[in-house]
Amino acid sequence: MTRYVVISTPDQKHYVILDRELWGYCTLPDTSHPVSPNLLPLEWKHRGGAEAWLNMCYRMWENGEALAPKGWKPFRPEISPWEKH
Repeated sequence: MTRYVVISTPDQKHYVILDRELWGYCTLPDTSHPVSPNLLPLEWKHRGGAEAWLNMCYRMWENGEALAPKGWKPFRPEISPWEKH
């Protein structure tokens, strides 16, 4: 199972990235309040925007450009179903 998944919000107005390990939506800190930053939800109007963001995170984690969270790797089959045995 993949730790992160793109889903729609309960009101179906936005798309978010759900962290299944922490069971919450992905957020970023609001750095305009450095003493007590709030967490700003990451929301997109279209599924493609959320998927693009998550794919960017995957690339950065894979390349070591950012600290990768535990269990972040999406499931990838070792052998393609179209590959001949």
